[in-house]
This record gives sequence, structure tokens and C-alpha cells, in this order.
Amino acid sequence: MKDSETKQYDILLEWMWCAVNHQTPQRLPEDHAGYEQLLKICIEQNITAFVAEAVEQSEAPEDIRSMFRDERLNAVRVNILMNEEGRKIQVLLEQEKVPHVLLKGETIGCCYPDPFLRQKGDIDIWIEPDCAQNVKRIMTEQGYNTSHYGIYHDDVYRKAPFYCFEMHRMLFTERELLFHQYYEDRRRLWIPTEGTSYEYHLTDEEVYIYCVLHAVKHLQKAGVGIRVLTDLYYYLERHKGLDFAYIQMQLNRLKAEKEEQLLRQYSTKLFSPDGKEWLRGLPEKKRKWLYSLLQFGAYGNREHEIQQNIDKLSHGGKKKGAKLRYLTGRIFSIPEVYKIRCPRLYRHRLTRPLIFFVRLHNGLTVRRKSLIQEMKIILRK
Repeated sequence: MKDSETKQYDILLEWMWCAVNHQTPQRLPEDHAGYEQLLKICIEQNITAFVAEAVEQSEAPEDIRSMFRDERLNAVRVNILMNEEGRKIQVLLEQEKVPHVLLKGETIGCCYPDPFLRQKGDIDIWIEPDCAQNVKRIMTEQGYNTSHYGIYHDDVYRKAPFYCFEMHRMLFTERELLFHQYYEDRRRLWIPTEGTSYEYHLTDEEVYIYCVLHAVKHLQKAGVGIRVLTDLYYYLERHKGLDFAYIQMQLNRLKAEKEEQLLRQYSTKLFSPDGKEWLRGLPEKKRKWLYSLLQFGAYGNREHEIQQNIDKLSHGGKKKGAKLRYLTGRIFSIPEVYKIRCPRLYRHRLTRPLIFFVRLHNGLTVRRKSLIQEMKIILRK
């Protein structure tokens, strides 16, 4: 990592600390290119509206503050319109008797001092799998399109100019088997929302557990953005009475307790009143982990995910044969995945070989672009 990059990351982390603690950032050199690069990182991380609070109080050049101000106003506009659209879709789900739960940003955003400080990228809703076809009809009638239906654990619906809904049949794919199994019996977690017939919610503890597991999934794959730390910080500030005995018991079962402790430590330490001093004294290895949250965008990237998976298959640090092992694993998936994804074919031994051809067909048709991108990345490494 270049010194110029680490310097920018340190500045951005300070700006984030200032935004949380209502402090004025230090004056920076008159380097417009540096400011513009910081703005670019903020946009990639979906934290422009959040950081703009600190930049507005700084002595940054007026044109730079104006750029952040414009981005913030646009983010607020998107949030308002997404909120309105989300309420409309929820009314339709209620009318069509679709049991559902709002996830992630819809429960975390209200924990920020101002909900508009947390920018929306999409709206995540957990639905009953049996209702997926009905949901598709609802979304299609509202002008949404999807090229991502029935392939993964979620169905993605988009409509111009920026509306996006992820309708989750499952919260995790079969590849995160422990996580997937935890949420299979969804109704044990769903609590009816007062005043509605088909809207449900999770306990505060279960919201926290899901946020952690979602972050862990991204950390282990494509990477995750720095906003996960502000999310956890504000959520913990709002919910100081969380039952951590219960949370730790569940995370131990899910083998995610170490990652949760790491995320909680960084979020609470970084944004505490003495967070700047804590950051200055952070060992290089731990600082690099913090920087990694700023390297791959808000949702990570595909190239990083593939490289992570190949590295895991390297023997003793030697990468020879790791690519072949990776490709073999992608072609011949584990039986548990077959059992969940293709239950009818998996049920009988004689039909199980057909699963390979179903996956091959899907790879060459509905997932062709993704498959081509993956092969290019592997061959380039």
C-alpha cells in the first residue's frame, strides 16, 4: 500500500471521527487532487453524507465543501425517495399477504443521530420463499425488472433512476452453511409487528447478530466497507441493554465470535472520544486491517473475493495448484449445497448426476457474464 494511500485513509478516518464527535477537522494542505480523491473514496464507501458533516465545519476550500454539500444533498434526496418507495412496496406486500421482515439499513439507519446520514444503496426485505413468485408479480407491475431471479438466495429488482430492492428468500447461501442453517426455521425469529398482519421484525439481539454475520460473510469473501463500523457503533449506542450473553451463545454456535469481538472493538474504540489517540497507537498489522475496509468499496469486489478463496487453498503459502483446486471446487460443489439448491434431483441417487448439468446450463446462460468475469480474473492472477 502506497504512503499516499495510507495518508488519505488516515485523513478520512479522522474526518469520520470528527463527524461522530462533532469536532472540527484539522486544516489540510491546499491539495485539490487530494480532496477530490477523498471524495471519491467517500462515494465508493457510501459515506459522503456522513463525512460531509465534518467537511462543512472544516477549513477546506469552498469549492471542495460545495462538492461534498452537493453529494450530501443528492444522497438525502435518494434516501427520501427510497423511503417513499419502500413504504409503497410494504403496503403492497401487506395487501398481497406476503409475510416479510425489513433488514439491515432499514433497522440501522434510525440509530444514527440523523437517519439521512446513512445513505441507501438498496432496500433488503426477507420474504417467505413460497411467496417469491407473487413478489415478482408485484414488483413487475410496479415497473421493476430483474435479471437476478431464482438464481441465488435473493431476487434483485431494479427500476430507474436508482431504485433497488433485494428480496431475500434466504439470508445466506448454502456455502455459508452454518449461517444458512441458523435462519432456516425463520418463524422462530419472526415477531409480528403491531398494527399489521404480514409484517414481522427481529429482536434487537437478532438484528445485531444478523448485521455481524452479514459483515463476516463479506469480510471472508469480497471485503466490506468502513460503514460497517459506524453502523455497529450507532447501533450499540442506541441499544445499550443488549443481552450479550445470548448474543455470544449464538455467535459461538456460528463460529463467528472472534470476528464479532474484532468488529465491536474497532467500532467502539475508533469513534470513542479518544479515538484519534487510539488510532495513532494502533500497531501496523491492525491498522492495515482497518485500511482494508477502505480499499474495496462499500460491498467489496469480485476480484478480491476470488483471490481470497485461492489464497485459502494455497498449501504452506505455495500457490502452485491453488487455482486448479479452486476451479475443481467451483465445478464440483459440496453435497450440502446440492441438497439445498436442487432438492428434487438430490433426493434420488440416480438423478444426482443431473445436478452437474443443471449448474453447467445455468453457468452458460443466466450466469454467463459472471462466469466470464470470474475466468478472466483467475487467468490474470
